[in-house]
Amino acid sequence: MRTFIAITFDDKTKDVIFEYGERFKSYTKAGSFTHKENIHLTVKFIGEVGEEAIPVIKKVMDAAVESADPFTLEFTDFGTFKTGPEHILWLGMKESEPLLKIRKKLDRGLIEAGIQGDDKPLKPHITLGRRVKLQTDLEEIKKVIKPNLKPYLVKSLTLMESVRIQGKLTYIPVAQSAF
Repeated sequence: MRTFIAITFDDKTKDVIFEYGERFKSYTKAGSFTHKENIHLTVKFIGEVGEEAIPVIKKVMDAAVESADPFTLEFTDFGTFKTGPEHILWLGMKESEPLLKIRKKLDRGLIEAGIQGDDKPLKPHITLGRRVKLQTDLEEIKKVIKPNLKPYLVKSLTLMESVRIQGKLTYIPVAQSAF
């Protein structure tokens, strides 16, 4: 199973975020944009694990949120990670101390449980599109498309499985840990 731990969003928030991706399409030559049902914030990418690891990961998630309170995430601006001539287009989030603390607890707990996962530093963002080729400079597009989302109250973490179903990338919730 290919897995990651995420913050998921309610349908109203997903609708708004999805619409940003739709609006960006008119400024691109190519790209694969995130399906509405797949919109999330990755907190920790784990990668391939056997099914026997799921209860262990769930226990680590429970421990990471055990003493945490729900917290808000603030959306900031659009940006890209450049990958050659293409970009990963994203909606950024303001740095969040509660999110960083949870990530550190997840890192520590997973390592102690013998599950390595990805060790990249956390850069909170929501991927809007992959392999995006912009027709116009991003700064010009940002003059037209501006994020306007209220802060989002985070109440849980979700362990997701990433699978392809009939060629479509699909994220399936496997376990959840509520604050």
